[in-house]
Amino acid sequence: PHNDFSCNNGYAKLSYDITSVTSVIATVSYENTARGVGEFSGEFSHPIYGDYYRNNDVKNSRSNITLQSSLSESTDLQVTAWHLRQHYDFTNRQLATGTEISSDSYLDDGYGGSIKLTWKGQQHTVVIGYDYDSRTLESSTIADNKKGIEKQATYINDTMSFGRLTITPGLRYD
Repeated sequence: PHNDFSCNNGYAKLSYDITSVTSVIATVSYENTARGVGEFSGEFSHPIYGDYYRNNDVKNSRSNITLQSSLSESTDLQVTAWHLRQHYDFTNRQLATGTEISSDSYLDDGYGGSIKLTWKGQQHTVVIGYDYDSRTLESSTIADNKKGIEKQATYINDTMSFGRLTITPGLRYD
């Protein structure tokens, strides 16, 4: 009882070659999940409300679009933009009556992008890049019900191959 699970997912990907060396790829995904976490009774019951059960509902969507291009035989460029939306609802109900004890809701909404330049040599693969991420979290469980974060990063790394040995030193600034 109260341990049910239902999930509907969708995913689509579209790729189009603009030229022989440049393509665009778009993806979209969606998840809608309802899950009963189970019953909590006896020593696991709520100190005020007694025996209860918990349900979680999750709705996530993510989309991105990427432009990939070979600038030369050894150099590739990739530019990506994305959007993410995650919505979580948690509900606790009394076991005997089904009366709602508490509920929490989280909405994580964000967008971002990245630029990555890759150079491949005989024994080296050098990657230089930049990442950007901007997110907002709305929830009744955090101060002021809304918080945001913005992150940026630049990085460089070099994957060096010497036979069966591979070493990847790198630098990243967030």
